[in-house]
Amino acid sequence: MSLNLLDAIKNEVSSTVIDKISNYLGESRGNTSNAITAAIPAILAFFSEKSRTESGASSLINLATDSNLLNLFSGNSFTDVFEKNRDSLMSKGNSMLIDLFGDKEAKLSQEISNYANIGKESSDGILASILPLIMSVLGNRISGDGLNASSLLGLFDNQRDSIFSAIPAGLAGLGGVLGLSNWGDRVADQVAATTTRVTDTVRDAVDTTRTHVREEKEHFDNNNDNGGGFMKWLLPLLGIIAALALLWFLMQKCNDDKKVTEPATTTQTHDVEMDHDATVTAPAANIRGEYDEANNRFVYDRGADREITFPDGTSIIVGDNSTEWKLFDFISNDANTVSDDKTQGWITLDRVYFETGSNKLTAESKAQLDNIAAIMKAYPNAKAKFGGYTDNAGSDDINVPLSNDRAIAVMNDVVNTGIDAARVEAEGYGAQHFVCPANDTPACMAQNRRVDIRVTSK
Repeated sequence: MSLNLLDAIKNEVSSTVIDKISNYLGESRGNTSNAITAAIPAILAFFSEKSRTESGASSLINLATDSNLLNLFSGNSFTDVFEKNRDSLMSKGNSMLIDLFGDKEAKLSQEISNYANIGKESSDGILASILPLIMSVLGNRISGDGLNASSLLGLFDNQRDSIFSAIPAGLAGLGGVLGLSNWGDRVADQVAATTTRVTDTVRDAVDTTRTHVREEKEHFDNNNDNGGGFMKWLLPLLGIIAALALLWFLMQKCNDDKKVTEPATTTQTHDVEMDHDATVTAPAANIRGEYDEANNRFVYDRGADREITFPDGTSIIVGDNSTEWKLFDFISNDANTVSDDKTQGWITLDRVYFETGSNKLTAESKAQLDNIAAIMKAYPNAKAKFGGYTDNAGSDDINVPLSNDRAIAVMNDVVNTGIDAARVEAEGYGAQHFVCPANDTPACMAQNRRVDIRVTSK
């Protein structure tokens, strides 16, 4: 018997791919997992509703059986596709989001963002990543079972309850956003069921406690002429009852508020090294700072001042949210190890800027690069790589060389302060690996124009 759609999709969302997506978006792993596992049933619920009309079912069939989509996943796990064809995956996802959801997409993304406590841009990125997977699973089911518009409706009707019940209670507003039939009744049923469970459990606990109290009272009445013994026992018991009742309600609230469990996987996946290093710094929603419109750059919030003290006793003052602090903390803390996964450990240089269209560093960039050099001098075994990136304006013929020249310019500046050239390397990747996936506003694009650093050994 075939797995239902929900389980078949979850089985593709391995622990490894969650790590990849969370690293790419710069969100915590837990929040990313919450968002993904909420998005899957939400999207399927919308498809269930859409399949109720012949035109809606037909559009689902056409998009899900698109040869380009199915070829993208043919013989490849979701992890492989995200690692090796992420740009194609997300481009396909963005296109399908518009085709399927229209103006509902922005509202769906905001609901997921609010629920999982992630940025709106990160929510957009997750939807663009996960939708092609969902559609490919659906497409394979349609092709394998020979489904038409009518039988597709039957498929969703049979799985409707399991799909809707998988949507977290924290997304109660989703029904109105997506136009889901009887959503309000389903939410009310969930609340009523929860209330009944709590009431029944508490009632059982109280009844059991009353029985114990009555039995113990009889025991004390028969064996202890001094009634004080019973009261000494009863008062602590009542306290225990109250504590148990409170614990139950807190546990129930935790269960209601819990957003997802870890997506299941039935196969062991392995990391596949990319053809180039991918940066994984924080996305727009998580980055602290603001867009400087006058200079067309993003000004990062470096945080409160703090002192870095090196092994030789010298020190520098940096911000507690700055590149320097993150780099120093990674190198100096023995608990931090360099991952073999080249998507790990990248840090954006948050005060390095270039003149427009050029690899010439601005004067204010010098201060941070001097600090980077000071940290590397203090830890002579450390090696690092600089990665250069652009936004999506312009062609690859321009962006890749420009990003490479900028990464090299940063590397050379550090070398010129006395760092051995053998300890550093540089490479440009052009308009790849956006930290702000939407890349559709000046502020977002400004964050994508950057140079990152990754410790390659320490």
